[in-house]
Amino acid sequence: MASHKYYYNPKTLRYELARFPWATWFFRVSGVAIVGCLFFYGLLLLVNRFTESELEHRLRTENKALKNHRGTVEQELKNSRVALASLSGKDKEIYQRIFLNAKTAEVDDAGDAEDILQTDLAGFHQVADQLISKTDATQAKASLASWNFAQLFWPTKEDVSELQQYPTLIPISDFKLSQFVCGFGEQLNPFNKLLYHHEGVDLEAELGAPVLAAGDGRVVIAVHQTTPYGEGNYIEIEHINGYRTRYEHLAEVSVLRGQQVKQGQVIAQVGMTGEATAPHLHYMVMKNGNPINPILFFTEQIDERSWIQLAEISKQVKQALD
Repeated sequence: MASHKYYYNPKTLRYELARFPWATWFFRVSGVAIVGCLFFYGLLLLVNRFTESELEHRLRTENKALKNHRGTVEQELKNSRVALASLSGKDKEIYQRIFLNAKTAEVDDAGDAEDILQTDLAGFHQVADQLISKTDATQAKASLASWNFAQLFWPTKEDVSELQQYPTLIPISDFKLSQFVCGFGEQLNPFNKLLYHHEGVDLEAELGAPVLAAGDGRVVIAVHQTTPYGEGNYIEIEHINGYRTRYEHLAEVSVLRGQQVKQGQVIAQVGMTGEATAPHLHYMVMKNGNPINPILFFTEQIDERSWIQLAEISKQVKQALD
């Protein structure tokens, strides 16, 4: 026979059958479970905070090292970009000076360097392998280009005499940047103040200063003029491979037509004959009859930094002296 429990109800003044307190027990059990979970979670945090396994210790150390290494790699990439930009600029300048044409633009692969910093661990090796492959290909290309360049432009003993036939000497002795008055291209005409195409450069010098042959060659024109118009007294020298140089507004001409001259030889004196407005030398370089900017050949008497400054000065629009 099942036993029942009764309790006295003061409101009804009767003993009533006691029922099981489900709600009370539910909240009690829930409370115990919540307290147990909180205790377990707190205990787990304490264990993880003050104790770690060998694997966890190794992983934490690797993560810390990777974070430090990332900063180093980013700085090295930044320095590499600066160095590459400088090398690219010098490469374009050298290409312009040798081939007389601007170098075509190349594809920029700078974005590939960011991939190695942004990729996850799974793709790290793949990106690294791709960068290594591109680096090897670039080195091979640079090595081949260097070899080809050496074959084309590296002078041998037999080439020295031929190189002296190119007009690479500035035709004014002890040349200074301040002597460069007017450049090649669109300049101001000194008489009507309008723009016109200046086919040479104007180099300021004192009356009677020596004018030098820019390279070995043969005098093909040596003209004395008494009229105050045009080029005045001028000389034209024929060099190698269709190159010619012209020296205008001379005071005295020291060579004759048909005469062979050597690089650096005095061929005339600076004057202001013809339509010159001041003592100077109007100097021209021509390739197969077409005028070329003479400063592209100024390689003997100035260093690279001075040449770059001279190139910037030559771009300025100024008033010519003839």
